[in-house]
Amino acid sequence: MVDALNGASIALMASIGHQVGLFDAMADLGPATGQGIADAAGANERYVREWLAVMTVGRVVEHDPGAGTFALP
Repeated sequence: MVDALNGASIALMASIGHQVGLFDAMADLGPATGQGIADAAGANERYVREWLAVMTVGRVVEHDPGAGTFALP
């Protein structure tokens, strides 16, 4: 049951990312900070940070903690 809920949550967040243009912004930017992604997408950094956390845990987005950047694989 937990796996089903996790999968549904990741799918929902992926849909939100698509609808607000976060994936498009990331594709254009390459590795970028959460603030850079938010700026490129015209979104609030706080919400983008939460979205990036879910996408990173779901292994949809790669995170480089040393550089503080996120990128699509």
